[in-house]
Order: sequence, then structure tokens, then C-alpha cells
Amino acid sequence: MDARTLDLINLELDGRLDAAGQAELDAALADDPAARARREQLRAVARKLADAPAPALPLDFRDSVLRRLPQRVNRRLRAPRFWRGGLALAASVVAAVIVLRVVQHGPALSPDQLGATLAPATATVTPAPRPGGLSLNFTLPQAPADLVIDLPGEGPLTAFGEQGAAPIVEGRRIVVVAAGGSFAVHVSGDIDGFSANLVRGEAVTPVTVRVP
Repeated sequence: MDARTLDLINLELDGRLDAAGQAELDAALADDPAARARREQLRAVARKLADAPAPALPLDFRDSVLRRLPQRVNRRLRAPRFWRGGLALAASVVAAVIVLRVVQHGPALSPDQLGATLAPATATVTPAPRPGGLSLNFTLPQAPADLVIDLPGEGPLTAFGEQGAAPIVEGRRIVVVAAGGSFAVHVSGDIDGFSANLVRGEAVTPVTVRVP
């Protein structure tokens, strides 16, 4: 199964697949048993997520998240217009916890899916081109950290994440509160390159770029 088919499956699960995309996905699934199996596994995970009760967050959760962000982003997030962004960060962490629980207790998964819960100590990213932008496939250590992605150049960017990642776009910088494991961030815009770092307190660790 190629990356395009996986993107179409995720768009279908999110309810964001148009008629042309659905026709393309149906054609790809007809000839790819592995893609059909992956879609059924992701559907099962989505059903479990829908049925799972939302965990209660501590009262100081938003403030604790903001304290871990890089200072420049932190100051901007404390402005009132970013209140909804703070809620999105909280939702992303909650979703990541639920996904890990589903993967551990849900249906049997393939080895590459199990890799999401057995992340290595080294942080890596594998870039892949997508129409109008770039997909960044991350594998991070199982520890809370701020993932900071910088993309040099000019022009607006948009981004959305998979498997619990909720990006905040700040000009040419993208910040994700990550819990570890494997997930993708899809970026659209004029992109000439990028760098990514994990930030934990004062420690900054570069993310190693892997060639696909």
C-alpha cells in the first residue's frame, strides 16, 4: 500500500473525502488486499475511539503544557486569541493516550502498526512529497516533548496531523505537543526544506532525517 492510498483512507475516516477521492480509493482498494485490511483495522480503532470515555484532565493541564513550549511560542499562546489552540493541544494528548490504549487492547495489528507503540530512543522523520506540500512521518521516543518544525522560506503554511497530532502553525514554524510513537504531519505550502527538534525543558534534540 502506497502513501497516497493511506492518505485517502485517513481522509475517508475523517469524513473529508470528496467524490473523486472516494472513486480513487475504491479503485485502489479493489486491487490491494493489504490496503483493504489496513482500512478495516483503522476503522476498528476509530470505533473504539468513538466509544471510549474521555479522560478527565487536571485543572492546571493547559498551563503545564504552555510551560513546556519554547518561550517564543509560549508568549504567543498566552494571548487570548490562542485559547482554542491550547484546547486543541490538550485534545491531541488525550487522543494519543486513547490510541495507545486501543492499540494495546484492540484488534491484532501488523508489525508496522505495532511500531507506533514501541518507539526507539532515537527521534527520526521520513519526509515524503504530497500534492501541494510534504508529509513528515515521525517516530519519536515514548516521552512527552514539544516537536518544533521549522520551514525556511516565505508564504503561508497549513498543516494537519494524524494519530493524535494537532499542529499549531506559527508563520513558518509548526509546534506539536507529542507523546511519542509514530505519527505524520502533513504540510501544505511553498516548502524548500525543513528542520525538526524535540524540546524538553531546556534540552533541544535534533530529529534525524531518514531518506525513504
